[in-house]
Amino acid sequence: MTPAAPPASAPSHTEVSQRIGVIDGLRGFALWGILVVNVFVFHAPYFYYGEFYTQFTGREAIALETMILLFPGKFMYLFAFLFGYGAFLQFSRWRSPGSFLPFWFRRMGMLAVFGGLHLLLFWMGDILFSYALLGFALPLFFKWRARFLFLAGFLLYFTSVGYSFFQFNLDWPAFHSHSDYPLTHFITVFSEGSYAEIFWLRLHEIQQFAFETVVYYLPREGGLFLVGMAAAKVQLHQRLNWKIAWVPLLLALLGIISWNLTVDEIVAAAELDTYPTRRPPLILLSTLAEWLHGASYILLFFLLWRWHLLQRLVRFLAPVGRMALSNYFFQSLVCVLVFYGYGAGQYGSWTPIELLVFAGLLYLFQAVVSIWWLKKYAMGPLEWLWRKASYSFRSTK
Repeated sequence: MTPAAPPASAPSHTEVSQRIGVIDGLRGFALWGILVVNVFVFHAPYFYYGEFYTQFTGREAIALETMILLFPGKFMYLFAFLFGYGAFLQFSRWRSPGSFLPFWFRRMGMLAVFGGLHLLLFWMGDILFSYALLGFALPLFFKWRARFLFLAGFLLYFTSVGYSFFQFNLDWPAFHSHSDYPLTHFITVFSEGSYAEIFWLRLHEIQQFAFETVVYYLPREGGLFLVGMAAAKVQLHQRLNWKIAWVPLLLALLGIISWNLTVDEIVAAAELDTYPTRRPPLILLSTLAEWLHGASYILLFFLLWRWHLLQRLVRFLAPVGRMALSNYFFQSLVCVLVFYGYGAGQYGSWTPIELLVFAGLLYLFQAVVSIWWLKKYAMGPLEWLWRKASYSFRSTK
């Protein structure tokens, strides 16, 4: 038995290496947003996010509020959408759909290995492992019609809204994570602790975060995978008609702005302390606004691309997107070494503006390195390993 090349049913080298610039650019844009969100959680415990960051006032509070308005949830939306988009593109380029499954399962298995390592070595907010688990099920949906994929994905995204109805009306357990350890314990251990001390506290984070992951994040990610597949089926990046798309885009932006301008008054009027069962409708409105926000980023990016207004910017973003897996790991490695006790120990000591500047500089560095790397090599180091594992089978001849 000797190592074999990819089978005849696989895409040719030209097909595999063919890149869609706007998709790579959007993925690079999504990775920037994910870094901005993640750096705040690398720096302070997720369980005490509000308590820790609400201590800041003035310009720091404005920077924090702006970040929360523009980033959390929306860039996870983009990344998950693009995962589904890419999955269908890979399937559609395969010459024999039946032989696609072994390749895809190897690919998802390797992604699960990457995710497991990232989860254990870096932090509890890993997305790769859950992407892999959900990815194993995607072949069940490849032949669905686009409109059914979109509808199923849209409804799946709102699973947490349905759960909240049962939570407040039937006393189901809350899905939001919490910890019995105080905030001071997290700051002390993560900023001063040894690798072993931090590792065990991180295992506690993973355990406490598991239920929220299952109830809240997995359905959203799976729903966005299906929406991304639907968009790929209709070749949204090529066929988006700006004359039509501007209408839903403007309506979405109007809805987002209206919600953000009135949300405080709506919440106050609901008197949630007295009437907790009124919370699910507000969660529904908030989730809808977040959905529209993520969709508006995608539409706007594609439209500006079609107008050739993003060509130069995409040349800067696309290399980061082409090396998304390597860059995602590198972001986590740098954050661990900067914030954790076995590195520089800066956990809990920076302000929101400092975190935003740090994220911007780190992303700029990654963009420059990605451009340089791809001039020398066809793909990033982890992308190469992932591709090699996806095709690593032996001939039976």
